Amino acid sequence: EPLAPGEIADMIAGAHDEGFSVMAHANGDSAVRAALAAGVDSIEHGAYLSPETRSQLAESHAVWVPTLVTIGNLIGDGRGVRPLLAFQQRSVRDAAAQGARIACGSDAGAYRVLHAQGGLDEQALLRRTLGPTADQILTQGNTEIQKRF
Repeated sequence: EPLAPGEIADMIAGAHDEGFSVMAHANGDSAVRAALAAGVDSIEHGAYLSPETRSQLAESHAVWVPTLVTIGNLIGDGRGVRPLLAFQQRSVRDAAAQGARIACGSDAGAYRVLHAQGGLDEQALLRRTLGPTADQILTQGNTEIQKRF
């Protein structure tokens, strides 16, 4: 279970009051929705988002770091993750089309996400996902992450 929305809001407000930016490592619609409503600075992962939450993400100031590589690097491993990767890629495309900030991250060290290679694998997946505007979208998102953190 994710934390209650009020607890999430209190933690984010406390960090912001002390001058810190906040990244939420969150999956699932309700956890991401609560973090966005509380003014989180970035969402790491963010799997299983509804269209409404993707719209909320686009309307917020948060940057989404979707870490597709944690799914993409499992392709061919017998885990049947292709539908999940396809869903996540559609979510990223939809959020970007609505104006959401997207940045590249790797979750390096996760299963089959090697430290030296994870960022490159993520970049390749995001470029394939976002198409011709990928570099522009990722440059904007990555620049924003660097400013905040």
